[in-house]
Amino acid sequence: MRISFGKADTSLKEYGIIQAPLLYNDQPSGYKAIIKNGKLVAVLGSGYKALPNKVALEIANEIADEVGAVPFKKFYQNKHVAFSSEGTRMYATYIVDVPYDIEGRDNARIGFTIQNSIDGTLAFSASGFTFREFCENGVFIGLKKLSYYYRKHTKNFEVKKEAIARNIRSVIDDMKRVIEEYRKLVQLRLNREIAQKIAEQKFLSKKLMPDYILIGKNRELLEFKEVDLWTVYNDLSARIWHNPKTGLDSKRAQFQALHKVIPIRV
Repeated sequence: MRISFGKADTSLKEYGIIQAPLLYNDQPSGYKAIIKNGKLVAVLGSGYKALPNKVALEIANEIADEVGAVPFKKFYQNKHVAFSSEGTRMYATYIVDVPYDIEGRDNARIGFTIQNSIDGTLAFSASGFTFREFCENGVFIGLKKLSYYYRKHTKNFEVKKEAIARNIRSVIDDMKRVIEEYRKLVQLRLNREIAQKIAEQKFLSKKLMPDYILIGKNRELLEFKEVDLWTVYNDLSARIWHNPKTGLDSKRAQFQALHKVIPIRV
């Protein structure tokens, strides 16, 4: 049994990326290695199309300008873009700088995040994003794949920017509907059923719980107060957003868990 590399594809070398087919006993295995700056970062199917994060960011910046959004500098360390520690994943966030009133309780702004990876962990895609001014916390909502709208040639990327812009506008429209959902939360009350779901949701750690939801060692609901759901949603999302010990991937998973117990329909 022998595993080796075939002839490397160096067309993305300017981005520090080399793709090398994996051979099994000198025969194609159907897989390839993704190497970033001399380090193996992933083994993926041979049909995987790597889009360099630098290219994805250039596309994101251009599309944001086209749809009237601006880089959201409060996203990560006063920048609108964040990379994973290995440099394989990228998140870039943009905001439409128009405030929306939430029943006199807060002002919210809407926008989107474009994410990408070269290791197969994130598709080239867009998520909705909202930012609430009172607690200065944001939320990721939903996901739309954009990877259908580009393809790799020998040295260049052909990108269907009109299609991507159309999808981004769709995400922005979705976020306008989220604002209406936020306004509805102000009128709704926390009840035992919802409190029980929050208590049982393991992705929402006990440290995230506000003081009006008390849970036991086995995540059983012990006590809750009937506050409005906007307060619950805002308190939980603020704790997720401002937790310095969790990375963007963990925050995204926690927001998904939050939207399972307090659904935001778009």
